[in-house]
Order: sequence, then structure tokens, then C-alpha cells
Amino acid sequence: MAAAWPRWEFAKLQDARTGLHFTNHSAIGDLHEDIPIGTEYEWKDGHRNCYTCVATWVNSAEGGTLSITRSGKAASYSEVRIVCDNSLTFELTHENGVQWGRVFVRGAT
Repeated sequence: MAAAWPRWEFAKLQDARTGLHFTNHSAIGDLHEDIPIGTEYEWKDGHRNCYTCVATWVNSAEGGTLSITRSGKAASYSEVRIVCDNSLTFELTHENGVQWGRVFVRGAT
């Protein structure tokens, strides 16, 4: 039996200008990330690697684009999450130029 595709949620922090709360409802449980906008912050990945990050958010009529740069001992990369109506496009670009991504559609199985 295959694990269900993860579901994602964005929510604005109390002061929407300061950041977003991102929840990944995954097969291993809910993973939460508070993402301050325009301010450097520390973040640990699932392997406990520490990264220094900076995020930006650009609104659009259909949703918006969250861009995050992450730098750490394990790797440095950029991450883009594009919300457009009922879809979330997730893209990673490693510092060496290798890219990976996928598209999630709300309500799709």
C-alpha cells in the first residue's frame, strides 16, 4: 500500500507582514514551519541539518510565491513554493544548478 500524497497549508502569522506558517500533512505526521518574511532565520531539516534562511513573499491574484534561500554545511539551495488557485508548485535548486520539483493539486488523489 502506498503512502498518501502530502497535503500543504499556508496561513499568515498574526501580523501577515511578518511571515507565514506552513504545514505539510505528511505520511509521517504534520511538519510545521514558521517562515519570517525578509528576516534571516535558522531552520533545521528532517535530518537535523541547520540552515540560515531568508524568505520573500510576492502576492498574486491567484495566490503568491514564497522564495527561500537556505545555506548550511550540508548544502546551499533555493526553494520556491508557488500557490496558484488550487495548486502548489514546489521547486528546489541546488547551488550546483540541479533542480527538482513537483506540483500538488488540492483535492487530487
